Amino acid sequence: MISYIDDKFYVLEHIDKRTLLEQLAEEAAELSQAALKLIRAEKLSDNPTTTHVSIASEQLIEEFADVLVAADAVGVPVLESCDNSKWRRWAVRIRKEREM
Repeated sequence: MISYIDDKFYVLEHIDKRTLLEQLAEEAAELSQAALKLIRAEKLSDNPTTTHVSIASEQLIEEFADVLVAADAVGVPVLESCDNSKWRRWAVRIRKEREM
C-alpha cells in the first residue's frame, strides 16, 4: 500500500518548482472563486446562484485543502492559528477602522 508520504515524495520528485507554483496559483484562484460562490449561495449578495449552501461549503473546503497541499509542496509553512502575528495585524487593522 502506498502511503501519503510516498505520494508526496513522488510528486515532488517529478514536478519542478515553477509547475508547483503554477499549481498553487491555480488552486488559490479556485479558492477565491469558491468563497465568492459561497457568498452568493448564502444570499449575502444580491447576485443569486442556484448552488446550494451545502455544496458551496463543500467546494470551499475542497479548494482550501488543495491550496494547503500546493503550499506544502512549494515549502510554505502552514500558519499556526493560535499564535501568529497575522492574527495580531488583522485585529489591529479592525481596531483602527472601528476607532475612526
